Amino acid sequence: MFFGILVWGLSIKINIFFFILVVSTSFLFSGMGMIISRFVKEEETADMAGGAITFPMMFLAGTFFPLEQMPSFLQSVAQVLPLYYVNEGFRNAMIFADIDKTLYFTGIVLAFALILFVIGVFLTKWKED
Repeated sequence: MFFGILVWGLSIKINIFFFILVVSTSFLFSGMGMIISRFVKEEETADMAGGAITFPMMFLAGTFFPLEQMPSFLQSVAQVLPLYYVNEGFRNAMIFADIDKTLYFTGIVLAFALILFVIGVFLTKWKED
């Protein structure tokens, strides 16, 4: 954010949707982590599995590159990934200040967070073997 402000004169707006997105994204990726932890047994394996999921997601979800530059089939893949909605929610809340789109993307992120977190809680073994 500081780079964008200093280099391009970007104006960032911090609003309630920013905080809602931060909290719901934390729950979303915590839920993903709990789901992954159910299928791996060691910390190193969990770290690799998490990286194998999140690293490609960052490139496919438009975190680093605009989706418009991607082929149409990759754009379709991006719209299935939860990080796409997080990215779009933050962009619309903080940069464009488009409340309608922000509400749409925030709702989808909240839905992903709720679903993945609940699944993660049910899949987590709360007793030691």
